[in-house]
Order: sequence, then structure tokens, then C-alpha cells
Amino acid sequence: TTLFLQYREAKLIKEPVTETKKVEVPVTHEELVVERRPAGENTPSVQDLEPPVTTRQELKIPLKREQVEIKKETYIKEEVVVKKRRVLETKTITEEVSSEKLLVSRQDVSDVSEGK
Repeated sequence: TTLFLQYREAKLIKEPVTETKKVEVPVTHEELVVERRPAGENTPSVQDLEPPVTTRQELKIPLKREQVEIKKETYIKEEVVVKKRRVLETKTITEEVSSEKLLVSRQDVSDVSEGK
């Protein structure tokens, strides 16, 4: 007969793995372009223009750029299946066994017979 006994234990360990990833992300920004053109047909008339400046005047034009926003989300990368399976193996067992042997003594007993 055989019995099932625990003889070993398997351990599965989950631990976090941190790695640095380098990803190239295209971003845009605005640059100021100043063009000087000779006056032509599309130039507004003198009456439509602002009067000339008499003192120093400063114009501020906001320039924008994209900023990368890092957003991390948890997702399922893979599924792990853990199973146990039974493996049949044959082991040779050596053990001393004892039994009885019957000896019959034939001393003047004529009606004793052994069955073989």
C-alpha cells in the first residue's frame, strides 16, 4: 500500500520589479517669428494704423509649449497558471521479510503425507 505524505514544499514569491524606461515623446512649442516686408497692396492704410510711438513701448506675446504629463496605469501583462501534477515513478524497495517454514518429522508415522 502507499500513503500520500508531504515531502517537499514549493514556494512562489512575487516581488515588485522596477525598471527605467526611456520613451521618446514628440512635443511642440511656439517660437516667435518676426518678418519685415515692404509695403504693398495688403498693407493697411495710414488711417487704420495706430499712431506712432513717442516713448518706449513693450509688447508681450505669450509663447506656449507642450509639457509631457506622465500617467501610469496598472494593467495585466500576463497570466500565470500554477498547477500540480502527479508523476508515476517506480521505486525498488529492499526489506527483510520473515515467514514460517513447517518441518515435518517422520518418526514412525506412516500415514503423514505432505502436499506439494
